[in-house]
Amino acid sequence: MRFRLNNATTGGPECRVILLAQQRMSNHSIVKQLGLSRPTVIAAPATFGVGGVQALTAKPTRNGRAGSDQLSITHKFAVAE
Repeated sequence: MRFRLNNATTGGPECRVILLAQQRMSNHSIVKQLGLSRPTVIAAPATFGVGGVQALTAKPTRNGRAGSDQLSITHKFAVAE
């Protein structure tokens, strides 16, 4: 199966990672060429393997601490009690 690098520009930088990796380019070279972090370059093939192009282009979910707005609301309720 052949892939074309030109078609990857609509899918985002992670899609370009997949295409460059398919051409046997090293992770280090991909990081330098695309300006992405090494963890992003390493994670892209696994993400692609699980969910295809849709997984690469999907907006990431938040699973960290609540945003500052949520923290201030929680603080106001805790002080008011």
